[in-house]
Amino acid sequence: MLYPTTILLIPLFDKRPNPNGLVKDVGAFVQALAKRYTVLVPIPEDQEQGFRLMLPDLVNVEYIPMSMYSGLFFEEMMTTREWYDNFNQFRGKYSYDAVLNLRHLNGKLLERIFTYTPDIPVYYKRIPIPVVHSPYAQVRVAEIRKYGDYTMCEDSEIEVWTYLSSVGTFLFHSAGEIDLVRRELLKFVKPTLIRDFLNKSVAMGGVDVAGFRKALSENPPHGDGIDVFTGGRMAGVKDHLWAAEVMHYLIASDGYTCNINSHSPKNAIAEEIIQTYPGVPLDLEQPYEVYLEKLNRSKVFLIASKKESFCYTMFEAFLAGNVVVFREAYWQKDLIPDWYPYVVKTKAEAIDTVRGILQRPSAADGYVRRMQEWIVQEFDIPMFEERLNSYMTGRMLEEYTPVMRKSGGLIELLQGLASPEDTVDDLKRKARKASGKADIKIPNALARLVIKWQRGDFN
Repeated sequence: MLYPTTILLIPLFDKRPNPNGLVKDVGAFVQALAKRYTVLVPIPEDQEQGFRLMLPDLVNVEYIPMSMYSGLFFEEMMTTREWYDNFNQFRGKYSYDAVLNLRHLNGKLLERIFTYTPDIPVYYKRIPIPVVHSPYAQVRVAEIRKYGDYTMCEDSEIEVWTYLSSVGTFLFHSAGEIDLVRRELLKFVKPTLIRDFLNKSVAMGGVDVAGFRKALSENPPHGDGIDVFTGGRMAGVKDHLWAAEVMHYLIASDGYTCNINSHSPKNAIAEEIIQTYPGVPLDLEQPYEVYLEKLNRSKVFLIASKKESFCYTMFEAFLAGNVVVFREAYWQKDLIPDWYPYVVKTKAEAIDTVRGILQRPSAADGYVRRMQEWIVQEFDIPMFEERLNSYMTGRMLEEYTPVMRKSGGLIELLQGLASPEDTVDDLKRKARKASGKADIKIPNALARLVIKWQRGDFN
């Protein structure tokens, strides 16, 4: 089909040499969007091989190696000439109909790069590019400023301005993530100013269940069983120190085997765990395959995080058959159903809960199976595809309807002439003949939009 409806997906990643969990998030979006659309994905040219290994290889997905900064802080990556040359709607190499931005970038900056061209008349700048932001609110720079139970980067005021002034809408992983940002915004602005942000925010997340189960099968257990396991980066919000203390007592009093696994190098948090709880095994700088192998031989997975956005770790642990014990936190809203019983408030309660599970494992098996079924029903890729694609199509219809309903002028002329089978050149020829103006200027972006509108792509 000529001019397929196309989404530009701007990925988030970090500075590590190899792609990681953030790229799994990108992969879920790519796989879902590709069911209905053509997808353009800029990827960092210095990590191209790793990205291609982790992201789905689909015929209607094009990966575009470019110079890109990592996404751990506010970057200027969108201001480069390369981005303009590739993605400006009037002058760029690639055409697309909407943007899904996973990075922490202001929508007005995106709009300017994508739609502004000095030598195109002002009229055409009114053609919108629907921008949907899906910022991964968990990701922040190493130096953070703490506000109670929530942490933001050093430039929190800039982050607040980004959320409140951005063009477009916000797509978050969960209702808890929306609430997380709302609570932070309240520390800077009046509640009335946050209303517009909340009205533009939608919760939606997806998990590639089949892909994860395949990865698990490729990393079978080859060691002794682990009674209590936890994993993740060595960061304050993960609170591995809390989990380490629970494990310390379980090892000392019951002789249970425990392990903390992390891809992070040794840092101050890791050093404190080593010094305070030397009997708790801590494995650092471990590849993802080691984590999967350990999941396959673990029984209880302990999550002590103060804050999460979507918590892929939770989904992975359940799908691996682990009983997950949560430390209660507000981020769990809509991510843990009310009927799931293993949510604790204190370390003492965690110790007693883990003991009970390990002493009577059959009592917990039913909850694990029920959680696996619930994850498939609520978050698996087929459900995510349906919700995400309906949402993106709705956003395009919402943005383009006012443009296409304008009376008079070039757009009305083109709509009266266009047919779904037209090429851009066909439509331009019709317009020149109908207007009697051989030199009439018709941007390709406008001609493509009218053809797609006539074809019903946004319905």
